[in-house]
Amino acid sequence: MKTWLVRGTWLALAVTAGLTTWLLLANRAPSVRPSSAAAGRQPDYRLSDADITRYASDGRRQSVLHAASVEHMPVSGDSRLTAIELHYYPRAQAWRLRAAHGVLSNDGDRLALTGSVRAREVDVPDPVHFAAPHVVVFLSTHQIRSDARVTLWRGAQVTTGVGLLADLHAGTVSLLRNVTSRYVQ
Repeated sequence: MKTWLVRGTWLALAVTAGLTTWLLLANRAPSVRPSSAAAGRQPDYRLSDADITRYASDGRRQSVLHAASVEHMPVSGDSRLTAIELHYYPRAQAWRLRAAHGVLSNDGDRLALTGSVRAREVDVPDPVHFAAPHVVVFLSTHQIRSDARVTLWRGAQVTTGVGLLADLHAGTVSLLRNVTSRYVQ
């Protein structure tokens, strides 16, 4: 009779352990893991109200980039930005650029701006400013390029054209083709 008591105790312990394990597993929240392809399309971090300052090799401030949001994409290394304001300090003249969206390259040198891009010289009596649907800013070479239709203003002169090449280090802004200009007073 003693063997039945031992066997019965072991059987009761085994049934209790099995029911406990089943209850724990049944009440656990399901684990949802994104596929590796989906994980690569998701940002690995997000920032809100971010300021990114870039310095030149000689220590002077080259640019201050403010964005309402920054999402870093792990596969490409690029960062997606929204509500952008770039204060850019090439040697010739300071500029301020604004755009709705942008992508900052992994190396931090190429900034593609889209969505009603506006650019303006800062702290000059008769500033140049322009508008375009999209531009690319090359931060280390102080160039801004676009293949889109661009409108450029300086005082009462309004100039439109397709394509833009601005060398801010040299202080030149060029419209590339189909250029028309008018003086509005």
